[in-house]
Order: sequence, then structure tokens, then C-alpha cells
Amino acid sequence: MRRRTCVASLATLAATAGCLGGTSDADGSPSPRAPKTVSASDVGSEETPDGIELNVTVDDDRITEGSTARVSLEYANTGGETRVLNIDPDAPDPVSSVDDAPGLVLLSDAYDPEQISSGCWKPARDRFVQPAVAHRYEIAPGDTATLDYDVWAAPTQDGCIRPGTYRLDPVYGSATLAVDDR
Repeated sequence: MRRRTCVASLATLAATAGCLGGTSDADGSPSPRAPKTVSASDVGSEETPDGIELNVTVDDDRITEGSTARVSLEYANTGGETRVLNIDPDAPDPVSSVDDAPGLVLLSDAYDPEQISSGCWKPARDRFVQPAVAHRYEIAPGDTATLDYDVWAAPTQDGCIRPGTYRLDPVYGSATLAVDDR
């Protein structure tokens, strides 16, 4: 009886080993699904209205089989007057990297994307239409508007999120996200 249990356990382990491992390709290089980390740098407030500063926060820097990284774009009004921005913090428009092969796209929960496959943070849809409406979001002096996003692979590229450096140019400002293998 114990032998059957042992054999069944070993068979289950062998059958799922690829699902649990899978952190390297045949040549030993990290696979696109291997855990990764995200960091932000080169945040710039150029091309923002006077008194508006952009800050990029990496709220969750891990990309794993079960979850992707979370990033926030924060627009702070450091001036003395209320500013009106073309943003919608409740349903932020997607932000794509300047290059899309490989590339990234930041998607808010409002888009509710589906993955092409489990553990691969690439959306099943090949594009995300941005509404042709102008948002009018007011930010009072001293206040901050926060746009929350999940990090996804660009829908036009082959495969999952790849390590690399990705330049972002949202509606206002700019930033660079780096994706690294752990």
C-alpha cells in the first residue's frame, strides 16, 4: 500500500515538475515566465502644466506566475492654483512603452484584461482603444491625483514580459521602468 502511495506521489511530482519549475529555457537562460522585479527611474515632469510634478511609485515590484507588478503615476499640484488635467483616476487610460517589441503596457483595473495563458502577463486582446474624450480632472494646490496600473507585456509582441528597460510617455511627464530577472 505504501509503495503505491509513493509511486503515485512520484508520478504526480514528475507530471507537475514543469509547471512548478519552468524558470529556464532549454539553453539555461531565464524563461519569460520566471519571476521578475520592476523598478522606476528617470521620472521627468517635462511637458506637464506649471506646478504639476510626476512621481512614479512601484507599489508591488514582483512579477510572478500568480500576479504582476503594480505601478502608480502620481500627479502632485505643487503650485498655488487649481490645475485641470486630461486624466481620469477612476479609469486611467492605458500607457504604452515608447517601443513595443518588446514592450510594456500599463493597464488599470477598469480594463479588466485576460491573460493569453496562466502566468504570462500578456493581454489576450491585441489593443486597447483609448476613448476619444477629454477628461477634466481638477487638482487643488497641495493635492495629488493617483493613477493605479498593472504591468503587462505589450499585446503586439511575441511572448510574456521580458527583462529590459522601457521608456513611458504618459499624457504628462515621462519615466523608465526596468524589468529584471530576480
